[in-house]
Amino acid sequence: MSIISVLVIYWILKNIFGCGLTMIALNPIINTKLKEEGLPDLSYRISTDYGRVQVAKSLMSTGKSDGYRTKSIRYHKGYIQEQ
Repeated sequence: MSIISVLVIYWILKNIFGCGLTMIALNPIINTKLKEEGLPDLSYRISTDYGRVQVAKSLMSTGKSDGYRTKSIRYHKGYIQEQ
């Protein structure tokens, strides 16, 4: 593996972890804003994955907004089939 490849991988991983840590750090700020609006707290988990990405339509989505859900696109390896 060349030094360029190693540096690119390092840069990518640094950005991935930085993004996740930023999302964790912002949770209290987001929840403060939600509380001000009388809305419930937001809880979330953060994870990463690697590999080939395929775009697929969700089997549960109608593609129309009904006020509770909007069109759902899932990004997941091997989910349904590649478009």
